[in-house]
Order: sequence, then structure tokens, then C-alpha cells
Amino acid sequence: MQNYEFIKGIEDLGAIVVVDELCTGARYCWNPVDTSIDTDPLEAISKRYLNGFPCARMVPPTDRINQVVGLAKEYRVKGVINQVIRNCAPIAHDQPLLAEKLKENGVPVIELDLEYGEGFSGQIRTRVEAFLEKFIEM
Repeated sequence: MQNYEFIKGIEDLGAIVVVDELCTGARYCWNPVDTSIDTDPLEAISKRYLNGFPCARMVPPTDRINQVVGLAKEYRVKGVINQVIRNCAPIAHDQPLLAEKLKENGVPVIELDLEYGEGFSGQIRTRVEAFLEKFIEM
């Protein structure tokens, strides 16, 4: 994970991060490589990377959004802190659709526009703190 400070900052405020959908987060551990005996190893690795948790640049928004909403239900999240990485156009374009779908499912969302690898600055801390106080019972 390239930005552990972000997760640590959220948890330092008393919240518990139960699942993430960060580009370099937990999704690297999901969907193992098919290691069956008759599978070409290079092909198996390629399929795993191309067909794993959908990246916004690889699939229509509905696929990724449905999977995120499914994770929110499965892990019974009380709120989503949505990290929008600046200059990642596919993620930025999907955010309104994702926020709408989460809200339809009763999950409050805060969107944070961040630089890649940005830590947990004072402004971000203040916004997350306000979100947690308003929407999340801890």
C-alpha cells in the first residue's frame, strides 16, 4: 500500500477501516492466480491481473460500482471515505455514479480529492472528523 498514513489517520480518529478499494490496497490479495496443473503460468497470471477486482480504466463503471456496493454490504460499512486521486480521470468520472449508488443503499459518502500518495493532512483530518461525527456512530 503506497499510502498507509491515510488509513492510519482515519483509524487514529476512532474509525475502523474494514475494507478498502484502493488501487494498491487489499485488492492485490483477492482473486488468487489459477494454479491448476493444466494452466499456462503466464496466462494464469495475466488473467488474474486483467480480470481481478475491476479498475476504472479497464471496465465499464457499473462493474466496479456494483462490486464496491457489494463490498459495502458484505463488510457492513457505516460510511465510505472516497479517495479521489488527482489526475486519475477514470476514477474521477465514476465518483458521482458511485456516490449515488452508495447513498441509494444507505451508505454515507465523503469524497476527498487528493494527490497520489498524499498523507493525512490537517485539512483532510478535519473533513474526515466532521464526516465521522455527522454520519458514523462510533
